[in-house]
Amino acid sequence: MFNKIRTIGKIAKTVASPITHARNIIKSKFSKTGPTIKSVKPKATSDASKRFKAKVSGIKAGVKKGTDEFQKANPKSLVTDKDIKKIQKDTSEKHIKRVRKEYLRAPKRTGGRIGYKGGKLVGNQKKIDVAPPFGTINKKDFKVLQAKNKNKKTVIG
Repeated sequence: MFNKIRTIGKIAKTVASPITHARNIIKSKFSKTGPTIKSVKPKATSDASKRFKAKVSGIKAGVKKGTDEFQKANPKSLVTDKDIKKIQKDTSEKHIKRVRKEYLRAPKRTGGRIGYKGGKLVGNQKKIDVAPPFGTINKKDFKVLQAKNKNKKTVIG
């Protein structure tokens, strides 16, 4: 009889466990403050992206200003707020579409070799540049470095 009572407690615990687990997950998803990740830094926005965002906000502000002026000039017009919002949306979308095309066609920065700044060595690359022609890192530099490493004696202790 005692064993039956003990198993009932285990059954109740297994049924309650997924429910409490789900409740805790939901609480964590909807909490106001999330965990802070210190090692991940936000990606820097490019100049083209900044210009695009500035143009879009300028377009939206201009359309809003125009519709506000229309409402002030024509307070008894039959145009409802719903219609004005639709007009704002349509005109801003039309102009933003044009700006988006310009942004997508604009030349972007392309990738390149890390540490290569206009043909000059950067940082600790000067330590690697040990064979002529100096100023460039090539196959000869790596052969000289490998030869240096082979001559070193390592003590394992």
